[in-house]
Amino acid sequence: DRSTGVENRRGFLNTSKAVSDANMNIQLEVLNAVGKKYGTVIEVRDNLGAANGYFRSSDNRIVLSLASEDGGILRVAGHELYHYLEKNSPDSANKLKKLVTSKLKTDPGYDYEGRVKWIKENNPGSDADAEITAESMFDVLTNEQEVKRLLREESPSFLEKIKNWLDDFIGFIDDTIQKLKNRKQAGAEIRALEK
Repeated sequence: DRSTGVENRRGFLNTSKAVSDANMNIQLEVLNAVGKKYGTVIEVRDNLGAANGYFRSSDNRIVLSLASEDGGILRVAGHELYHYLEKNSPDSANKLKKLVTSKLKTDPGYDYEGRVKWIKENNPGSDADAEITAESMFDVLTNEQEVKRLLREESPSFLEKIKNWLDDFIGFIDDTIQKLKNRKQAGAEIRALEK
């Protein structure tokens, strides 16, 4: 379990009470690794009210709620990483936003105008296209058919760069989870041998 209020050198700050849920602890370990890899502090709090998380640009800090909807703290972290990209690489963020929103505007299964309206009503002053990109970029850019279509229509070098970043990000999370599972399994085997 995590101790409270301790920032370690790896970019993770948990201001929440200790967590006893094993699944959530794995997600927190993944966030710790992501924070270290991308050089940002990821702060986790018990609850942020109506928000699942936010990016604080003044210090490049991602703040997340343990009470994220459906336990989706990793998805919320991915959303906030887009906002991190907006601050730290605005040209790439704008290209990504254009790419994702242009795809969603033509997707008959996605109510783009309805989503913009909802965001403007519920989060006045926010950039609706940025929010839509943050919440949808993984869905759009991890769909194999969509990536092939985009490669034909968009700048291949930019799209490859974004796809490689997403593949690296998702692969890094998968590898980290596997390492944690292996470490947990090894610990269980050692405890069994000690008995």
